[in-house]
Amino acid sequence: MNNYNKTKDTDDLQCPLCQCDEYMISSDGEKFTCASCGFHTKNFSSIQCLHQTPLLQTKFKHIHSLSNVCH
Repeated sequence: MNNYNKTKDTDDLQCPLCQCDEYMISSDGEKFTCASCGFHTKNFSSIQCLHQTPLLQTKFKHIHSLSNVCH
């Protein structure tokens, strides 16, 4: 996971929730608002990015069954 403790370098900065690169950030780098999903925080340096974690990389599959046992 990426920790956004160096918000002064905003070249590769993305939203930790949706990875969008359109955002508003305060001059001190602590107040962050994503333009895409609306995620916002007042303590941005303590946020950990969830991008590229195994949980988000897995695809969930739904299996539907029309078995007579259920009806």
